[in-house]
Amino acid sequence: MRPCLFIGLCLAGLVFAEENKLAELHEDHAVGRIAFGSCLRQPAGAEILGKIMDYKPDLFVWLGDNIYVDTYDKPERFEQLYGQLGANPRYQKFKAACPQLAIWDDHDYGMDNHHKDYPLKGLSKVAFGKFWDVPATSPFWNREGIYRCVEYGKPGRKVQMILLDGRWFLDKQNPGAKDSYLGKAQWSWLEEVLERPADVRVICSGVQVVKLNANGEKWEMWGHHPSEKKRLFDLIESTRADGVVFISGDMHFGEIYKTAGTSYPLYDITASGLDQVHPHAGKAQPDQLQIGQSLINTLNFGGIVIDWEKATLHLEILNGEGEIHLRHSIPFKELQHPEK
Repeated sequence: MRPCLFIGLCLAGLVFAEENKLAELHEDHAVGRIAFGSCLRQPAGAEILGKIMDYKPDLFVWLGDNIYVDTYDKPERFEQLYGQLGANPRYQKFKAACPQLAIWDDHDYGMDNHHKDYPLKGLSKVAFGKFWDVPATSPFWNREGIYRCVEYGKPGRKVQMILLDGRWFLDKQNPGAKDSYLGKAQWSWLEEVLERPADVRVICSGVQVVKLNANGEKWEMWGHHPSEKKRLFDLIESTRADGVVFISGDMHFGEIYKTAGTSYPLYDITASGLDQVHPHAGKAQPDQLQIGQSLINTLNFGGIVIDWEKATLHLEILNGEGEIHLRHSIPFKELQHPEK
């Protein structure tokens, strides 16, 4: 082999390897309909999965509290509860019908409201990656935390799914400190991911991003780390990343919020829970940033319908029967930075 050709092939291999550290690519899987949800307490139940299948999503995202482990000292609970979900015929049918991605929140990370000091987090990650079929080639396996980027479709119709880890690095003792939410390595990775070309970017968070909720300090949100929340919005602006929408879980109700004062409106669709509601739901106070001024506090899941022909996103929250509770349409051009 000629030296120059050999060097060229080696460089191409390095570029491919470096790109694989940032994103997993599925160019041949077109995405026009995404469904998502969170908070499934009974893994042997999950009746709502049938209604989600009727929605015919091209992709489903589990947004955390996908099982309720809640232990410091019973590591067998991870395999036990994932095993119950995996053995559920409804889940098996759902998995066969629809590609799936997942992040975790506190209860499937391991313990209610827990953070970087959770003692079983290494074991939790292995169980998570195994159950959710994270590919052996994914950079997931070679770094701390579960954050990933998975991209679908070809240029012009590329959907970037950004799966954040809000637990592994979470520093609750120093919420005002730099890196207290995502950790240094994840922040660096996120910047590189946002610099990649994409037409629609869905950033997946276990807890609400935009809203400052009214349910007290124990209800988690990005707003408890105000400098990190500002950093997130500033990063979207500095990287000139268009097409960003947040999806989130945790709260046991569904609603849509958007920012004010960012370079373009950043929408956050909260969909929770898949098999439970919570009495605190009615205490949430709407404000001028809420879309529709009406949350849903029955079983629910969320949806994003991408109309590529009309360059429009439709954000949806559906009830446990698969009926649309709220729908809000956004032209692509609304999710773009203004020209300098």
